Amino acid sequence: KEKSFPISAHVFLFLNHYEEQPNCSAIDLNLALNEALNELNASICFPHHIIADPKCAHALLAAFPKIPSKEDTLIVKACCLIVSLVKRQNIRVPQLIANANIKWLLKCLDGNFHAVVHNAVKAFNVLLLRNVNVLEIPYERFLSPERGIFMKLLKNPKIVNNSDVEYEKNNEMEIFQATLACVDVILSGYNEDEAVTKLPEEYVTKIGDIILRNIYKWDLTTLGEIHYATFIYRSLNILKNLVELQEIWTRDNFGEILGAARAFIMCGYVDGNWMKPCKVTPSQQILVENPQNRCGNKGGKTIRTKKGKRKTTKRNKNPKNEDHSQFIKPYSYESTINTFGESSAEEQLGLQTSESELSDSAGGKLSHDIHHKTYRVRLEAFQLITTLGTVVDQRTMFGYWHCLFSPCDQASAVSLDYCILHDPSHRCRIGALQTISCLLHDSKKFLYQAESVDRDLASFTPFSVALGNIVMQLYHVLNKALDTESHAPLIVQILKCLNILIPATPFHRLKAGIITKIVEHVRKLIHHWDATVRLHAFRVMGFIISITDITTELTECIGVERLTVRAVTETIHRKYAEDVGNEEDCEEEDEDLQEIENGAVCEVVEKRMSWILEVLLKCLSRQETAQTPEIHVECLTLLAAMSAHISILMGHLRVVAGAIRDCMGDGTLSIVLNAAKALDFIAHSITQYFLNSPTTKQSASELEDAMQLWHIVLPAVTEHLQGSVTNVKVVCCDALSNIGGHVYEKLPRDKQFLILSLLHGNTSNNETIVRASACRALSVLAQFPSLRDDLVFLENTAEMVTDLVCVGDEVSRTKAAWALGNITDIHHLKSTCRFDSIRDELLEKILRTCCSCCYSCSLHSKGTSFQGINSNIVRAIGNILYLIREDHMVQEHWQQLLVQVITCLTENANNAKNVKCKWNACFSLKKFLLNPCFYTNHIQKRLNWQASVFPTLCDLVVNNQNFKVRINATVAIASVNTREGYAQHFGSIWGALIMALEQAVNLTDYNEYKHRDTLMDQLCLTLAHFIICCQCTDLIIMQRELLPHIDGTMVVWSRVANRILPERATPLFVAAQKMRELTVQENLSKEQKIASNFLATCFVSPIEYA
Repeated sequence: KEKSFPISAHVFLFLNHYEEQPNCSAIDLNLALNEALNELNASICFPHHIIADPKCAHALLAAFPKIPSKEDTLIVKACCLIVSLVKRQNIRVPQLIANANIKWLLKCLDGNFHAVVHNAVKAFNVLLLRNVNVLEIPYERFLSPERGIFMKLLKNPKIVNNSDVEYEKNNEMEIFQATLACVDVILSGYNEDEAVTKLPEEYVTKIGDIILRNIYKWDLTTLGEIHYATFIYRSLNILKNLVELQEIWTRDNFGEILGAARAFIMCGYVDGNWMKPCKVTPSQQILVENPQNRCGNKGGKTIRTKKGKRKTTKRNKNPKNEDHSQFIKPYSYESTINTFGESSAEEQLGLQTSESELSDSAGGKLSHDIHHKTYRVRLEAFQLITTLGTVVDQRTMFGYWHCLFSPCDQASAVSLDYCILHDPSHRCRIGALQTISCLLHDSKKFLYQAESVDRDLASFTPFSVALGNIVMQLYHVLNKALDTESHAPLIVQILKCLNILIPATPFHRLKAGIITKIVEHVRKLIHHWDATVRLHAFRVMGFIISITDITTELTECIGVERLTVRAVTETIHRKYAEDVGNEEDCEEEDEDLQEIENGAVCEVVEKRMSWILEVLLKCLSRQETAQTPEIHVECLTLLAAMSAHISILMGHLRVVAGAIRDCMGDGTLSIVLNAAKALDFIAHSITQYFLNSPTTKQSASELEDAMQLWHIVLPAVTEHLQGSVTNVKVVCCDALSNIGGHVYEKLPRDKQFLILSLLHGNTSNNETIVRASACRALSVLAQFPSLRDDLVFLENTAEMVTDLVCVGDEVSRTKAAWALGNITDIHHLKSTCRFDSIRDELLEKILRTCCSCCYSCSLHSKGTSFQGINSNIVRAIGNILYLIREDHMVQEHWQQLLVQVITCLTENANNAKNVKCKWNACFSLKKFLLNPCFYTNHIQKRLNWQASVFPTLCDLVVNNQNFKVRINATVAIASVNTREGYAQHFGSIWGALIMALEQAVNLTDYNEYKHRDTLMDQLCLTLAHFIICCQCTDLIIMQRELLPHIDGTMVVWSRVANRILPERATPLFVAAQKMRELTVQENLSKEQKIASNFLATCFVSPIEYA
């Protein structure tokens, strides 16, 4: 057989190139060619490959276009040979040969359509296979709505037969299926960026319209089950490709496409019936706001349960101990967003559509074929829904959840969760789980509405309750699947689905019992024989531990005391729930944190080790069965996440420290790195715990445990800081920065010197990120009492940090900028205590570097990290401006520098895209205005800073959309102590404050509501400050600015006067008293007298409202 093919090929090539001679007729030549084609087709009609050299086949394929287009018999046999060579012999057709054959076949169809259409379409299919982007495909001849061959066949398959033509009748369904396969091949392989020939958009949309019409028009009785299954499979795959290519067409036909996919997710196993497709409509009860209507990047807190790359609302009370440039919090909601779509081997298992898939049913070849085809249809339906979920915006997809998820356990419900439990194919069950995971991706902004109610709702079910029922049912199905499934890839996919669902679920609004059932399964699965199952079981536990809204059920499942969770660990969530450049200010106060300051912290009593901590320590110490490096890494990550509930670890720190030390001595880099990260998180949590705990005998023993932790791990940290692995050195520096003053001051002197020496040594490292991390750690240690008074240490650290601000990548510069802001804060505090001043040369160097850095960052304004750099730089500028003395300002070069610095602050306040940068700019302007040296006459004239600073602050107070920025701009305005400080801008500032007070009542964004009262209070206090500072000459302009807004101002003033705390109300009393005094003052003009009486009627003392 191997020899017969090349012999027959050479015969055909010879005859095909044979020039007609007088003794050889055309009929004889065609008969010879026909015989040669018969021999060629017979010689390769075997399942195994027999063609060793493809050159012979290529020559044969190149010769086919020489066959006359009227010789239909030769054309048909040549087409059969093309299909056999490509499909059975796996011959890859070269680009030029494929193009020539496509053109030849199109020419043949023009002359003998009905005779050759069947085999020609099949030949088109194999020629296009894997060549779509490189071929010069005549899309007009194929897909044009008017003359395209494929479009005609899709519209009306009956055109393949003509009673007037004497040919054997074509099989309409086979040609139609082959046409679908051709269109499928074209759309599946098409890539607009790589394709030689572009596919017109109007052709794509027309294909979609025809496919949808056929799906809704044709039924099982018309085609028969086998042909119908093949038709639906191909059609769904074409729709999937069309969805990826045409987003606008997808939106316009979304209900029809989703209805077609939904109809076939349960075909072939529910009562043996095929469901008739029908269009689905969105829910009319969508409560979530359209993202396009939301105001973006304005700062402020969002919904409390919303974090993970957005946006836990709580912040650490002390921003000076914050650095948001390091790691994402383990198992945070953002981690589910960032890692979604990373497929592994077991995920790909559910996406395979190989013909080798075994059916779960027996019953002969026909039964096997039917079951296999229905399996492929179901899998394709899942993939189409998944594609829709990734292409269409989430809000649109969320409107159709009601037709994809069941709110209760109904046996007849057509839903994805039903497929998880009842689909007979494990790959289809995996496909259903993957589809659910896709739909749940980044769904927290929708699921926060879900809730459960205890009473029965007879007449009306609110949307939030209906959504809560869907979530509860989904958890019920996933738990039931964990009970029944034994197939490892399926268990893994269930756990992955839980990993996405758990961070997005508002457990505090749902009925209890969900977490308990999940934990019951996880406790078994972490000892599963399959390593991948164990790995994802640990991840599920990590997401459970990282739930921010703590419930009683959760505390019982993980072993955390209820009273200590919110008090002690709330701030831990805040630090690691933020990103570089997050808009909201770090120094926000709330009631929970105030309770901590008032001492509302429950003491941790002696308790036995939590079960999850015990399992982790056994895995890390290798007491369990042999674990893979990936599981060790996951255990360390879970240990880091447990630091958010520090009460789990307190009392067991020595054992934890031993496990971390052993892992840091491991030979696997990933284990060492994650062990160092775990130490970093735990150290930070311990520090926050001591900052928020009262000094008691209990805390003294806990402090001893914390010191023992550092005694145990410090040798390993020392070894790695003296090593050569950059990433580990960076994390070790960050861990040392979180050692905390409570622990550091209690360490022996030699340990303190060791830590300082290690960090100082790494400030000279070749890697910029290592130098920046070491400097950042030193800037934190500089706050400790033993180092705070060492001016030489502070100056050296400040100088090293200054050299790094403009060097390296974004992460390094962000670390350095944060460290510079932190170290200058310490200098600022020292100046208030009359300590020695910092060197003038260093002050000048810091200011010049900050100006240069701000300018360079403005050139990269699109990058959020650069905005994060700017927000810290402007904080450092404000600290340094507070330290400027009058002897600096008399020097010409200092004056020029100060003009640049003030311009830098005002530009950041006006133009910064990051709200935190605006906030810090306002805070720095406040420090600048607190420096009395800038108010001397000659300095004001030289610098002319009032012309830029006050208009900038007024604009922010009136026009900025973020209320926190308005608040801090108002505070900055009120920091001027004398009337002379406002100069000629007094009237314009007063008018801006009045206008801002009126606008504070009008909310354009509900997210700002929680800051509205604080803004009103601060505006009223600042107005009172202006009244106290005003002079008689100011009364007329104050009246003129107030007159158009008198009604609104009186209402807000009375509201603030009624609710303000007595200890803050002093400016209001003093302002009212001054107005009363001015009304009786004799040296006022008539206009001033009228103005004073007018102002006195508006700004009334709070005591008069009592």
